[in-house]
Amino acid sequence: MKSSPIPKALLAVAGVVTISMWAFTLLSPSNQNTSPSNTPSPSFSLHTNDKRVAVWFGDSFVEGAGASKPSKSFSYRVSQHFGLFHKNLSEGASGYIGNLEVALKRCGADDCLSLMKILKKQKMLRADVIFVQSGLNDDALTPENSYVVDEFYKELRVTYPSSIIISLSPVIPFADDKSLKKIQYLAKKSVAQIGGYYADLGSPLVGHPEWLSEDEFHPNDIGYEVLANAVIAKTAPILENLLSAD
Repeated sequence: MKSSPIPKALLAVAGVVTISMWAFTLLSPSNQNTSPSNTPSPSFSLHTNDKRVAVWFGDSFVEGAGASKPSKSFSYRVSQHFGLFHKNLSEGASGYIGNLEVALKRCGADDCLSLMKILKKQKMLRADVIFVQSGLNDDALTPENSYVVDEFYKELRVTYPSSIIISLSPVIPFADDKSLKKIQYLAKKSVAQIGGYYADLGSPLVGHPEWLSEDEFHPNDIGYEVLANAVIAKTAPILENLLSAD
């Protein structure tokens, strides 16, 4: 999971650029305090006898690497906050293309950790809300194969025509880098084209090494709480309106 231009001991990361808001709903970085113990309380209720389902696609961050248990991951906390049944399809080293070296070692095929493969392999019968956070393992993404980002979101919409789809910006524990911009631009554009939403989470972990696990990259339990707060703050305007509509 090492990458460039981020120091070689870390993963490749995708970035964020500002693009026109006419093409999609862009949620800009939050100014709200997302520190621990400031998780907003849900302002609406869902049907408990027919619980809606949140499906998550992503990498080791979404999977919860570094957390003491799965329920401490940020994805689980977000699902619980909005009263959604949590289904996590994330896999470490996955991405729009994924870490090719890890994929070959893990399953003998260089594309087995692509989000497209994961989507086609693990289709859910129900997905009311779909969260996607990816880009940390896409060193191999080039102008020639960048179409895979667009293809993934199109397939996601075909598979789940009525789902709320939200793409989240990757969050890293160090200052942003230009290498983030390419994939972030592609993700924003692609999710907009299928009627989804993009949430820019900003950089809530930067400057807080105490919120990181022993590998000094993935968050610890507190870091994941901070990240969950950031996601909730940015996605509540979408989800509170859409999920409480009926």
